[in-house]
Order: sequence, then C-alpha cells, then structure tokens
Amino acid sequence: MTHGHLLSDVDPLHLKEHYKDSPSLAKKFRFPDEELIKMLDPTTYGFTEADMEREFSLQNAQGSTILQRKPKWKLGELI
Repeated sequence: MTHGHLLSDVDPLHLKEHYKDSPSLAKKFRFPDEELIKMLDPTTYGFTEADMEREFSLQNAQGSTILQRKPKWKLGELI
C-alpha cells in the first residue's frame, strides 16, 4: 500500500486536535483528510464484510518474516 502510512497514528502531541481549526497547519502537518480516509476504506472499492473473511495464499520473494508466519491470510488480517 502506498498511502496507509499517512493514516497511521503518529501524533503523540495531539497536534491534530490542537490545530483542528487551522487549515494551513493541517496541511503543513499533513493531517489525513476525508479524501484520503475514503481512499483507504475497503468499501470504496466494493469489498464487503464477507470479503474480509476470504483467505489468500501469499508468497514474498524477499522472505518477509510477517508473511512467513502462516501460509494463508484473511483479507481483513492483511488490511
């Protein structure tokens, strides 16, 4: 995923809350906006709750230890 890190909670000083009424600072600190949140919502792409239970087999050529933990993952676990 190329945008998930932008929604991660890395705001220990709670700047988003302090500057919620300042659009210029929200842009400066790159607080997630509604467009980004929607872009990362699986339902935007037509996925349903039932899809979250579907299993996938994943292989990673780089040998990621996370993916090696088990052979099949549910879509909801991956997201």
